[in-house]
Amino acid sequence: MRIDARLAWAIATIALVGAGCASASTSPAGASPAGASPAGTSPIAGVSDVAPDSTAHESSVIVLGDGVESGIGLWRFQAPGKWTAVGATQGATAVGRTADGVVVVTGQRAELRSSADLGRGAATITLKWPATAPDWPVVALDPAPSGKLALAVSDGNAFAYSVASADGNVTMLRPAPTQSFTPLIAWLDDSRLLVLSTDKDQVSRLAVVDIAAGTMTPIKTIGGIDSFAVSGDRMTLVAATERDIFVAPVSDWVAGAQPAKLASVAGNGVIWGLAVDKNGTQLAMLAGTVSADGVVTLLHEVGYTKRGSAWSPSFNSPAPFTTARGQAWSS
Repeated sequence: MRIDARLAWAIATIALVGAGCASASTSPAGASPAGASPAGTSPIAGVSDVAPDSTAHESSVIVLGDGVESGIGLWRFQAPGKWTAVGATQGATAVGRTADGVVVVTGQRAELRSSADLGRGAATITLKWPATAPDWPVVALDPAPSGKLALAVSDGNAFAYSVASADGNVTMLRPAPTQSFTPLIAWLDDSRLLVLSTDKDQVSRLAVVDIAAGTMTPIKTIGGIDSFAVSGDRMTLVAATERDIFVAPVSDWVAGAQPAKLASVAGNGVIWGLAVDKNGTQLAMLAGTVSADGVVTLLHEVGYTKRGSAWSPSFNSPAPFTTARGQAWSS
């Protein structure tokens, strides 16, 4: 089942039925109220009643969601089930990770926040857009090692992509996708970006944009990609289709090698908000169950951990919010 196109960029309509192999979006409309997802249940088979993970205390995921001081704000999740409301960020539309915390975008301001003090900004970048840029909110972003910001903006139907310098001057990305299933963007290094692009056959694929060479090259190994996430060290890439989740080193994806399948899909589950930690060994995702009328319930934060060459479920926690505008790992 595929969600209405107006929600397609926000969620990937998949449910996991198993795991094992040798990582910014708005949550669906109609999501259940906070607290409506009882502990020990999950829309994702195989991760209900996950045994506590001995390394779970190391997990820290920052979610931009509602329910904080009666509005939008930051939540900190520490596995296996601790949620802390960090503080309100009214009007914020996107969150991304940085080397030592997160960056939150509100209007034309990108505010850098340290993981040691997520309640207030350590620095602010004012975004200065060209006159030809669409006046849409930032819905996804990713800082490069040099401090540049990769940005995706959307009005809910159309999308555009850009790069902002460390001092906030924005240039539109060229080349860039003309259609995307989901407005996501991530740096692979200081000159290459990963995006989603729809090909001539209307198949959604990963694509690498080289801003130095002025090229956009599709990754043709897997089609029908709905969502993706890159680890903080830029070494691991997780991508989801409507039916499966795949994981492999970035170099293997770019080289056209077949990625390993982390899990397969079934039922009426839905996931979005993939996030991968710095070392590419922990994956977090927001999950829910969607009904025929599009109502989503059982919101959970679900995690997988890699040990050796195998991935296994590591946490499954009911979410304390009804909507989320993205999430990111924080050190």
